[in-house]
Amino acid sequence: TRGVKLIVHSTLSVIAILILSITYSDMDKSEYSIYETYSKALMDNAKDGILFTAGDINSFGSVYLRYAENYKPELTVYERSIRLNSMFNLARDYSGKNNIYDYYTARDIIINHSQKSLSLAKSHSINEPRWLDISDSLFSGGMVYVLETSPKSTFSLPTFPIDYDPGDPLTRQLLLNIDLIRGEEAVKDNPPNHTIAVNSFNSVLKRLEREPRATLLNQIGIFFRHIRQYHYARAVYEQALNKPLISKRDRLDIAFNLSNIYKDSGNNNLRSGKFAAAVENYKSALEHDPENERVILNIALIYHQKLQNPDSAGVYFEKYLVLR
Repeated sequence: TRGVKLIVHSTLSVIAILILSITYSDMDKSEYSIYETYSKALMDNAKDGILFTAGDINSFGSVYLRYAENYKPELTVYERSIRLNSMFNLARDYSGKNNIYDYYTARDIIINHSQKSLSLAKSHSINEPRWLDISDSLFSGGMVYVLETSPKSTFSLPTFPIDYDPGDPLTRQLLLNIDLIRGEEAVKDNPPNHTIAVNSFNSVLKRLEREPRATLLNQIGIFFRHIRQYHYARAVYEQALNKPLISKRDRLDIAFNLSNIYKDSGNNNLRSGKFAAAVENYKSALEHDPENERVILNIALIYHQKLQNPDSAGVYFEKYLVLR
């Protein structure tokens, strides 16, 4: 029996060594400490006060560094799991109410009462629809949005090669977030730095070639639409439709979002007086959302009022009436 065990153990050891030898060239042997570098840069960018985070890549590294390593002790970090009870307690102290058990409610109370500097971590690889609706005085400042009269001072983002991909999903999201943040800041510069924006967003498209999850691409497409980078939004959605990990729900969401991208482009062309281009944009929107009544009516009205094409107008008016 001992002999059999020895043979089995030896065989497994040999197999393990062979696997390591075969895959060694593909392993990450760099000096990067990506998560620590990223989390420290995020916390440094937030300065003093309170940092609200969203998503694993922004939350866990910051919480660990702050409360296990005592990095940036003047900064308080709140996220939606580990530090949630502490956040509720602060909101209860501020409001005098004991029945606060909702993250958004607690966050709004703290924002309205705290005198400290308030920062919101950017996480462009998840959809956080209420993140940007907190206040009219929300400014983009590097890796965070800040609630004050002007953005923070200059910031520095870590840089990683475009061909670097360690393989795990969360690290890829981290790398994507860095590129998206850099591109967003370049777009919002006055004047915009188009070279940095294009390089950053092209890097995103390149990194996404290795990403199998359509859901992640859908969220990034939403971000691109938010900052009006419609070309990149369409490119991301087109990639998403060909990903191996895509559900029926993903396909429906992506089709709807693609339709909105073309609709936005149509609205822009309509405002600019480019009526024929607007019609083509709206028709592309209908390819992904065939029963969008508003888009169908827009096409009919443009044909009727702007392009003096009553026959085509009649076709789309009839489609609109059938749906109505």
